[in-house]
Amino acid sequence: MLNIVILAILHDHLLCFSACRPLLSPHSRSTSRSPVDAVTPNDAVERATPRRDHSPPPRLEANTPPVNTPPPTIKRSDSPPPTLGKRPQDRKYRGDRPIQPSEYESGRVICETCSTSVSFRDENNGEFTLKHWDAHRMTCSEPNPTPPPPTKRRRAKRTEDERIDYLRNDPYVAQFEAYRVLCASCDKWIRLRPNSTYCSIPWDAHQPPKNTYALEQRNAAFSKDPDVRKFDAERVLCAICDCWVPVPVPDDRNLLGSTPNHHHSSANQGANSPSTSSQPQPQPQPQQPRRPTDSPPVQPSSQPPPSSTPAHESRRRNAEQRAATLRADALILSVEPNRVFCSLCQKWVQLRQDSSFCAYPWLQHRGKCLMRSQKRAQKEREQRHSTSAPYPVHAHPPRPRADEDAEGSWDEDVVGPRVSGSVSFTPAQPPPPRTSSSSTSSYVDLDSPDGRLSHIHTSLIHLFRTTYSVPDTDLTVAALVGFLNAGMPEDRWEEFDLREGRAGRWCLGSRGRGERRVELEGDIVRWR
Repeated sequence: MLNIVILAILHDHLLCFSACRPLLSPHSRSTSRSPVDAVTPNDAVERATPRRDHSPPPRLEANTPPVNTPPPTIKRSDSPPPTLGKRPQDRKYRGDRPIQPSEYESGRVICETCSTSVSFRDENNGEFTLKHWDAHRMTCSEPNPTPPPPTKRRRAKRTEDERIDYLRNDPYVAQFEAYRVLCASCDKWIRLRPNSTYCSIPWDAHQPPKNTYALEQRNAAFSKDPDVRKFDAERVLCAICDCWVPVPVPDDRNLLGSTPNHHHSSANQGANSPSTSSQPQPQPQPQQPRRPTDSPPVQPSSQPPPSSTPAHESRRRNAEQRAATLRADALILSVEPNRVFCSLCQKWVQLRQDSSFCAYPWLQHRGKCLMRSQKRAQKEREQRHSTSAPYPVHAHPPRPRADEDAEGSWDEDVVGPRVSGSVSFTPAQPPPPRTSSSSTSSYVDLDSPDGRLSHIHTSLIHLFRTTYSVPDTDLTVAALVGFLNAGMPEDRWEEFDLREGRAGRWCLGSRGRGERRVELEGDIVRWR
């Protein structure tokens, strides 16, 4: 009986040992460190010890071989084991991530700048503190400091006055407003941003690089200069002295300054030095037809005023400076913010309405007026040289030649005899614009107010004696202006307009010139 009990105990012990053997393998010990999954020798002893409340083990025969039961399958979880019941220093996990010894357990951090380990615990009580880190940050420096790469920083926002000064100081800005800028290079308006006044970002994008148009401007100026015979990129052949003059690269504002200076010096030398066989160029100089500025009455006014010569200087001026420039012009009698009065043609010239004292319309009118005056002076000079002696006052003027007829002398040929017979003027007392005793009296002076008024009166007489002599036909102011403009050569004189036609009719009617008077009924001209 005792032997049976011992065998039963040994049998149970072997069964427990075989069941616990997979749990005690190296793989199981390395994969699980939880006290719940680990099996200790005490547990095996407790399992091998018989309990009284259990049923007695089955009886085994001596010849019966032991039964080999398979070991129990233990389901393992991939989640980390629980850490309940352990102290903080014994825990190996922080949530789902294992704690790195260098982060918290060491009590130090690594500086990314100098790679120095800095403690964040107090030496006295071991609590968390930042005093060591703050002290290190004040003294930390890189071993080889390298400047950071330049970053594209946004430009600081400027005030409206600063933006206005920026546009005013730009030499390529001819004129600017709150929402647009006039480019001096291409003569076009550039729209600015609508959400801000005087925003220069669209203008900076449009603004051409410096000296883009300098070469084109220089070539255009040389091609129009009568003193330049040839030119290339680096030099100019002077037509006066027949010498090559070097010109600078078109990168400054005074790129044409050397050539005019050379022309003036060459002209002075040619006038002071006697003509020789080696230098025959001073002799044909007065015969150049492209230089009509040699006449004394037009020469002082043919040159622009000194204040308006440099184009870049005028682009940077404000309204007061532009007004001073216009007042300094010898050809301007009166200056207003939006118009000026020309002394040559005795007319008001309208300036730009969107800017005060803008000189660009006046400069265009000035060139045309000077060209007409120069042509008239040249024609008078040719007539003066071609005529040996003036005709007497009471003599009938000679009939115009073929070339004079092409220049517009038909007025005297066709209208002259009728004017002398219908108006109270006598041949001994010609009209004021025809007081010249030379053959130049055959030309109509349409550059002076009296000459234009006389031409209007003469045209009225001609129309009322020819096409409008029928009582039922009415002559309108528009028809009169059309007749006046149709009888003038192209681009020689200023065209008549409705305002001038009405003003001329009023002057003739108030003065009572001739035996009959001119009256205006609405828009119809009456001959009383």
